[in-house]
Amino acid sequence: LKHSAQFQRRDSRNSSMASPLASLPLVKKDGSKGDITGKVVALYFSAHWCPPCRGFTPALKQFYETLKEKGENVEIIFVSADKTPEEAQDYFANHHGDWLAVDFKATKEREQLSRHFEVSGIPSLILVDSHGKAVEAVDGRSDVASCK
Repeated sequence: LKHSAQFQRRDSRNSSMASPLASLPLVKKDGSKGDITGKVVALYFSAHWCPPCRGFTPALKQFYETLKEKGENVEIIFVSADKTPEEAQDYFANHHGDWLAVDFKATKEREQLSRHFEVSGIPSLILVDSHGKAVEAVDGRSDVASCK
């Protein structure tokens, strides 16, 4: 993620499954529907109760804003691991960048994403190719954290 060239598709896992992003119920901070058509997507698995998440989110927000200022066609999708809709909404609205979120009410979809991308801990940032597969050559969290 250090350079826009790293957003290009590379080898990925779970190649036999259809894109898990195609029918996600995505929302913006104002509650309106979000759209990822034609965008490079990174999934951000996080929760307000997680201290490492609260530490990483500001760095991700700055990274995202820098990419947007440079005209990069990228979108981040927050996949909440919060316990309640209120916790998720407060964390999303007050601490995240101006990106999208999987609707918190879509519990099944959030759980399926976590399983599909083999998320074993949070925070996790996974770059997804145009076919809905994880880009193995990119360690999203480490790459963002090392950017200045």
